Amino acid sequence: MEITLLKEEDVWGDSALEVIQAYGTRTGISDAAIVLGTFVGYGSRNSAGVTSGCVWTASFLEGGSLCVVGAFGKEFNFFPRTREAAVRPALSASATSKISPSNVREMRFGNGKTVQICEYGAYPQTVAPESISQELEVQYQKNALKPTGKNYTFDSAELEAFDTGFTPRNHKEYMFNGKKYVRIEGKPCSSGTVLSDDRQIQEGVAYWFEVQPIEWLMDPQGTWVTRQALFAGVQFDVKEEYDGNFANTTMYNYLQQYFAKEMEAQKEFTETLSRLAIRNRYFSNYVSGFENNKDFYPAGKDGQPFTPEKARAIVDITNAPPFMRDLLKLIAAFPKEKQGQFKDAVLTVFDKERDERDQPSEIVLLGKKLAVSGGYEKELNQVLQGKRNETNYSDTAQNSFTAQRSFDVRMINFSRKSERR
Repeated sequence: MEITLLKEEDVWGDSALEVIQAYGTRTGISDAAIVLGTFVGYGSRNSAGVTSGCVWTASFLEGGSLCVVGAFGKEFNFFPRTREAAVRPALSASATSKISPSNVREMRFGNGKTVQICEYGAYPQTVAPESISQELEVQYQKNALKPTGKNYTFDSAELEAFDTGFTPRNHKEYMFNGKKYVRIEGKPCSSGTVLSDDRQIQEGVAYWFEVQPIEWLMDPQGTWVTRQALFAGVQFDVKEEYDGNFANTTMYNYLQQYFAKEMEAQKEFTETLSRLAIRNRYFSNYVSGFENNKDFYPAGKDGQPFTPEKARAIVDITNAPPFMRDLLKLIAAFPKEKQGQFKDAVLTVFDKERDERDQPSEIVLLGKKLAVSGGYEKELNQVLQGKRNETNYSDTAQNSFTAQRSFDVRMINFSRKSERR
């Protein structure tokens, strides 16, 4: 299923979608999209009373910039390497003809106009009430929350990192009191940005968002567009200018590779990635026994040896201490001269970018022993301190220059935004 964006002509003018003409051009922004860095208009709201902000379209303007729907529903221009515009996914008529939506209903406005709304898929959207957020954070820090096995992928790069391409970071979905939540750290576009409950967003502070059904506005001609923008923080493209070829952009690739898959409400996630399934699929051929009485078989019970690729597959789907303990003990069962091939998997077990929580001391000790035998003890210590990507002094100096240059470019780009409608 191909995900796309609206074009300029879908939003304004005589050929605008009928549903947009009725609903209005101002686009509501989800709490999750605001936390991820959307440029919102102070005091601006859409027809449903939701805070509105800047949203990408797939159309290009003169000078290689993109057409953006501004916070007040007017046309702006942003350059493709910025990250402050939110994303409002759309589906073509050919795609929606194959979908059976749920909860289809009609919304009527005071001016007598109506739009049809349906639900399809799910995504992190509304910030959880503060009391629930606090309890979620407490349970998260205790490693006591139950992951569903599903992840949502966002860009971990800073908003002003123009020279940095898409850098994916997974955010696990957790089940808590019958609802699903995702934890995202604040990356506000500007100071003073607030959520729907009037909480002011703080840089680097964790916020919890409920995973909710995605509401789509249904145009009579078959096109669907989400009722509000769902995420932000992703560059439209790494190139400095946009030529109008949407299929050849970072945003298009992200929508197909990540969003299209992650917005689907798939029951298989919980079943496929349950602890029993992980044990049976990834460990049964290499580990036997229970608790502390286990035997490890690097060569495999069936003659298929354990490999770095299999180790990587494990750390990509779980960081649960019982599995990490067995993984490291299995690697330790190899002859010392062969343990080094698992270096990447071992470092990933403790990577703070992957999960901020520390592994138990027993697992840290196992990792340190492997690092010593493999000759990467210094690298592991950096990872344990959250410095896996630490650069040397000259790199840091260059990065400072790049950051200043990026800031200057951003200010120039901002000054070039202009209302045309």
